[in-house]
Amino acid sequence: MSQDEKSLQFCKICDGFKPPRSHHDHVSGRCIAKMDHFCPWINSAVGNGNHVEFLSFVSLVPIGCMYAGAIQAVWMWNFVPHMRYWAEVRYYHPNAFNAMIYTFFATACSVAVGLAVGALGLFQWMGVWWNMTQIEEWIVEKAQTRPREHPFVFPYDLGSGPRNIGEVGEF
Repeated sequence: MSQDEKSLQFCKICDGFKPPRSHHDHVSGRCIAKMDHFCPWINSAVGNGNHVEFLSFVSLVPIGCMYAGAIQAVWMWNFVPHMRYWAEVRYYHPNAFNAMIYTFFATACSVAVGLAVGALGLFQWMGVWWNMTQIEEWIVEKAQTRPREHPFVFPYDLGSGPRNIGEVGEF
């Protein structure tokens, strides 16, 4: 065994050494470099190869949802004054009444999805800020609870902020 192999972890499933910050993805059946998590929305592991694209996704979806919600809310704002005659509108223009109901639910859904994906995006950007994947956060939490002489120091944190952001998508 060479000196380099002593510091590498061995993946029993892949039957080989894995690079630092890599973790085995059971869905794809291989080790993923700088793996963050498995995302069912994209049906793939989020890691070094697609983290930038995933950050774009969780950043732009909330913007699009809030934009759609705002457009729908403006349409409802303009349509609601006519709803004081809702019985007549429902009778004479059932499609307009149904459109109002559908728009209300579409607005609520777009705002809810925007907030949920926005929260996910916030957690992802916090991980980028500290240069730490979700898996590494769990590892650090576990490491900090173990008794030791010196406090645990996460080795990949380059100092919060821009230097860590530059590490996204790099190995």
